[in-house]
Amino acid sequence: IRQLGDAIGRPTRPPDWAFTGAWMMSQGGPAALWDQLDAIEAAGIPTTAIWLQDWTGARQNLGGGYGVQYRWEGDQGPGGLYPWLPSTVARVKARGYRVLGYVNPFVDPALQHWPEMVEHGMLPLRPESDEVCTFIGPRGDMTTADLSNPATQRYIARRLARAVEDVGLDGWMADFGEWLPLDCRIAEGDARAFHNRYPEAWQRITREVMDDLRPDGDWVMFARSGWTGVHEVAQIHWVGDQEADFELTDGLPTVVPAMLNLGLSGQPFVTHDIAGFSGGPSTPELYRRWTELGAFTPIFRTHDGNDRANNHRWDTDPDTTAFFARFARLHEALGPDLLRIADEAATTGMPMVRHLLLHFPTDPEVTAISDQYMLGSELLVAPVLTEGATSRRLYLPEGDWYDVWTGTLHVGPAWIDHTAPIGSPPVFSRTMDRDDLRGI
Repeated sequence: IRQLGDAIGRPTRPPDWAFTGAWMMSQGGPAALWDQLDAIEAAGIPTTAIWLQDWTGARQNLGGGYGVQYRWEGDQGPGGLYPWLPSTVARVKARGYRVLGYVNPFVDPALQHWPEMVEHGMLPLRPESDEVCTFIGPRGDMTTADLSNPATQRYIARRLARAVEDVGLDGWMADFGEWLPLDCRIAEGDARAFHNRYPEAWQRITREVMDDLRPDGDWVMFARSGWTGVHEVAQIHWVGDQEADFELTDGLPTVVPAMLNLGLSGQPFVTHDIAGFSGGPSTPELYRRWTELGAFTPIFRTHDGNDRANNHRWDTDPDTTAFFARFARLHEALGPDLLRIADEAATTGMPMVRHLLLHFPTDPEVTAISDQYMLGSELLVAPVLTEGATSRRLYLPEGDWYDVWTGTLHVGPAWIDHTAPIGSPPVFSRTMDRDDLRGI
């Protein structure tokens, strides 16, 4: 991993606030935003960022769920979802939060960028004509910008710069980047040759805007697509759009393997959606188990999911709110650990979420384990990923391991069956003194 980072670069360490509080999604306009901030503060949820995914406007997904408009400008002014967007963002910041947005490289024929980009040759074309090369995407018929064209890069960068300078965003999810059709013409010529480089080109645009306008590094960007060149460009990766369920194929159980794979591939700063995105509706049990996992990962971040109206969320009922607030405080208490691990990751490339083999390379038992991990070098986390489970079988490598909730000592190497009621996910420390966690 260190050699890989030396050869192709390493991600830039996010600012401290990325690790020390929750990133809370808010959607639906200013009234919903103010209600959410009041609820966050009333519940005592340590929060460092508010994520306005729908700052560009809302629309219905093809499947009927809540979606956002695909453009690089805010839905402001008379009739907009956020009529006074810059002042709304300023008010959120005045309450002590950073404000994040959402961007992607898709171009929608129904929105304002399309005519100008067609006129100036900024979109991919069909092989045998000058017709735009479209496909059925998440919002219907659309295309993705031709990022092999420097003019396209400048066009998008100017609009993203306004989002920072005029609106006041402190970062964004730089979504997608993997949809360039292989059978189209682009400025560089062959779309097949550019396809794998597209994620790096997309993320570089969003990154360079922030580097130019926020040279102090007080910003974040998180992406999902990648190739070799993204390591030194994309700051954070999240693990994609899981189904809001317990299924082994694409639900909660896939989050840990995805984080481990990212770490072993040289991407140390990772996050995931609490509690999934696709499908749904999520259940109270799923939301609690995903929240437990989120607290013991580097970045604790919520998502309403595609089925926003029916998904169980942190504010669905008082019990869930109290549960979520407790685990947000646990994540905050892990702040010193996470900052130390992040420093190590930035200088060496060592993942924050680590496969056990990185610390126990001679133990034959750990190689095939993909449902537990080390958070840094001191904490072993074995989240509950099975619906209805109140215990789980887990492996403790050689050494002393203290249950962080009870202080009970377990000596490895050993496979154990460990109780795991909701609210007490199996977490073990190499040091006994974790009163900072046990008392929350």
